Amino acid sequence: MKDVLVLINRRARKGAVDPDALARAFRRRGGRAHIHFPESPERVREIISAQAQGVRAVVIGGGDGSLNAAVEPVIAAGVPMGILPLGTANDLARTLGIPTDLDSAVAIVMRGHAHRVDVGRVNGNLFLNAAHLGLGSRIAANLRLRAKSTWGVPAYVGGSGGRCAATGRSAPRSSPARRA
Repeated sequence: MKDVLVLINRRARKGAVDPDALARAFRRRGGRAHIHFPESPERVREIISAQAQGVRAVVIGGGDGSLNAAVEPVIAAGVPMGILPLGTANDLARTLGIPTDLDSAVAIVMRGHAHRVDVGRVNGNLFLNAAHLGLGSRIAANLRLRAKSTWGVPAYVGGSGGRCAATGRSAPRSSPARRA
């Protein structure tokens, strides 16, 4: 059996994963999953730093934010990172062609299918696929978790409860046009 360290972000849009079903999916492909549900980015780093030695891969279940929280300790451990796309947009997973179906994503991890990915650093923080300045940062900061859970990707375009995702302010109301 090939050991894999699996960290699932329960707050991710599809993070309510059944740990027994996930363990079975890895077992069917010759893996033994050591599954954790860390509650914070700090805990993600602690678990990876303490347990990544000797595993085939560190597998992150969540979205792009979850991947970014894990990238530094995964690189420090020197092991590949697998992706279970459980977030809202899953931009990096989509770019890499990783299916959102959990069983198919597990199969990719256990086959050892790998891509080299560029890693960037801004203000001392590593990131994988995108770093935002200005408007993108404002949208991310003002986007409500509930809107992402309810609306998915459209929440980024304004599905945040009648508030502008960029400013956090209520959208202006328009009045009907008057006929002259």
